[in-house]
Amino acid sequence: MNNDALVNTIISFTELLNQSKSDAVKNWDIDFIQKSADQCVFIETELSLLQLQECAHLQAKAHDQSGLDIPSVHTLFNALHEFFKTLLQSVFLSNDVYLYVMRNYRFLTEPDENEILLKDLTELAQKSATDNILRDMLDELSRIA
Repeated sequence: MNNDALVNTIISFTELLNQSKSDAVKNWDIDFIQKSADQCVFIETELSLLQLQECAHLQAKAHDQSGLDIPSVHTLFNALHEFFKTLLQSVFLSNDVYLYVMRNYRFLTEPDENEILLKDLTELAQKSATDNILRDMLDELSRIA
């Protein structure tokens, strides 16, 4: 295995995660998501062959080369899950891509795809509901003040 290729892929994954939190996703199609998913699986499988200490070294090397805030080793071990979960949170994602993500929500590290999808969607819904309640409370407080 070429560690330089893995380090470069980790850097690309970090950039991908950052972009997936922006409106850039509105221009992404299913083909791009498939290629990105392949990149995530590459990271997961290559890291799984290494000892944890070596994984941490590669993460640090990616940070040193890029200057980016590289995700934790745990996140890198679950790169595809992290990527898909981030996409599900995006309000900019097209319906076609959203459906593709939902249909392909299965991961090497999480064998029960239905349960993990339900868990993640519930978590995202709870966060959204909490955000809405807090926003309403702030609006109410600003009216009182």
